[in-house]
Amino acid sequence: MSTGYQLHPASYRDPAGFIFRKHGTIYRQVNQSGAADYQALMDSGAYDSFTSKGWLVKHTGLNEKLTGTGEWYTTLRPEPVAITSYPWEWSFGMLKDSALLTLKLATESLQYGLSLKDATPFNTQWLNGRLVFIDTLSFEKYDEQLPWVAYRQFCETYLSPLLLMHYSKQPLQGIMAAYPDGIPLAITASLLPFRSRFRIPVALHIHLHARMSRTQSPARDPGKQRFSRTRMTNLLGNLQSLVQNLRLEERPTTWLDYYGEAGDRAGYLPAKKKLVEEWLSGLPDVKAITDLGANEGEFSLIAAAGDRQVLCTDMDPFCINRIYSRINATPILNIQPMVLDLSNPSPAAGFSNEEYPSFITRARADLVMALALVHHLCLGRNIPPDRLAAFLATMGKRLLVEYVPADDPKSLQLLEHKKDSPANYNRESLLAAFLLYFDMEKQSPITGSGRELWLMVKKTANGKPS
Repeated sequence: MSTGYQLHPASYRDPAGFIFRKHGTIYRQVNQSGAADYQALMDSGAYDSFTSKGWLVKHTGLNEKLTGTGEWYTTLRPEPVAITSYPWEWSFGMLKDSALLTLKLATESLQYGLSLKDATPFNTQWLNGRLVFIDTLSFEKYDEQLPWVAYRQFCETYLSPLLLMHYSKQPLQGIMAAYPDGIPLAITASLLPFRSRFRIPVALHIHLHARMSRTQSPARDPGKQRFSRTRMTNLLGNLQSLVQNLRLEERPTTWLDYYGEAGDRAGYLPAKKKLVEEWLSGLPDVKAITDLGANEGEFSLIAAAGDRQVLCTDMDPFCINRIYSRINATPILNIQPMVLDLSNPSPAAGFSNEEYPSFITRARADLVMALALVHHLCLGRNIPPDRLAAFLATMGKRLLVEYVPADDPKSLQLLEHKKDSPANYNRESLLAAFLLYFDMEKQSPITGSGRELWLMVKKTANGKPS
């Protein structure tokens, strides 16, 4: 019998089980070596408690050996995550919330005789708008004679980037892409300011931890000492208190208050919102939208009406943190914020460049919105219009794009420190470039701005609309 399954490229580290896809559905296999810990999670009441609180992803158990492998114990079908994102695509607040959820689960697990053996951001995702822990096999039976095996991993994957951002007052998403398995403690310690040594939790979890890891045997590593349940609880509580008090204060950026300034243009913002609402309402087949250069998400919120799934991206981490905080304070469940520089989108990464798919392969949508964006890429980043049009055509079936003239105040701001303006940035050139890949469905001027909205549908291989 042919099993016909595809192993997930990132699911090879844990002998307790693995993720695979079969007939388009994601499953998790529990192996015999992980059976006892999995049953402890299920029989202790921890699974029911954590899923009811929205902390842990729910799954359906299947007594089917879908892979045909000899080590099979059981099969799980977890709730699917619509859009996968990675730590280097998260704002400070998103990473902090992921750290706090991990610590909360590690602490609460002790009450059920369990412990977390993994503490990495990759084990959390946003499902239906809320952060959940997705690795069911990260729970193991707690042994009071053994240390918390994930302590160092937590310090390197969570605490290190959070502390570096806190002390530098800079968003440092890129450093997490450079160190996907965590920033080595010695590097973090060398980059933190001298005054951080006088903050006891930082001195303990970073500086002392790094020093002992370099100079002592593995048994003397703070995370490898034998901890009683009380000491374990105190350790987790100390980490939670430290993370809770870390901050990355907003600082002025070029586009942080973009729509506040846009509101000063008489009639522009209301007219643009009205057009977007009307055009989207006429597209009932559009269920997934990617909003590129979304700023603080004003139009992502409009796009999310009607239960559409929206991926909301912007290169400014402070903008993404604002929309993240905003949707967290509301019942909105279908917007996924993401920090993304479109001139350098997240590449494929991990072993064999297969563990973490590129942004482009994850961001396929029914419609792509590029509102007040094209001039940033063409004028600010010198991306030729034809290459931009080709790029956008790979991401969705339809395109809603805003044309911003070269003499617009925002365009002139982008050109302020440039010697020459790109000669091919004009309405005719842009339109010609986009019509190579799309057919025009609707177009309209936006009141009070000199700008235009274009709604387009992608051509098929034979040159007809898809």
